[in-house]
Amino acid sequence: MGAGPLVHRLAPTPCRATRAAHGRTLVRELPLSYVYGIVCIFRAGQPVTAETSRDMKLSTTIIAGAAALGLAACGGGSSYSSARAVPATPVLFATGPIYSACRSGGRDQASRARCGCVQAVANQSLSSADQSRGAGFFSNPQQAQEVRVSDRSTDERFWRRWKDYSDSAARQCS
Repeated sequence: MGAGPLVHRLAPTPCRATRAAHGRTLVRELPLSYVYGIVCIFRAGQPVTAETSRDMKLSTTIIAGAAALGLAACGGGSSYSSARAVPATPVLFATGPIYSACRSGGRDQASRARCGCVQAVANQSLSSADQSRGAGFFSNPQQAQEVRVSDRSTDERFWRRWKDYSDSAARQCS
């Protein structure tokens, strides 16, 4: 063993600390449990001085603080559960022409969440032109009826897309 600082490794004898008290130097033995895992600052075979004893206390305080901080970061006994943090199914929400028409329609079930979900489904399945055309149905349901019974091929294709969209929105946003 050299003359430099050593790390205490389950040595058979505990570290020895000295301190001055009323003009006398006191030597006391620290229990092994006190020094395991921390650096005992002493040279081989020599007791710790008052200055290095202070450094040892500072090291112990720093290590204890780091351990407490590490344990606090784990969360401890919180009732928060990460299983509840993320819904099993993603929450759909978007804003756009259908969301605005839905919210301004004055229906009791037209909540912010439901209208946002309906808009999100529309974003997945309808073009922006189809969304703008369908948004008019909220304020004028007669217009939807006219498109539904129309014989024009463009109206029939639109109505098929609109019907597929509305079925999907009913499933996903109920």
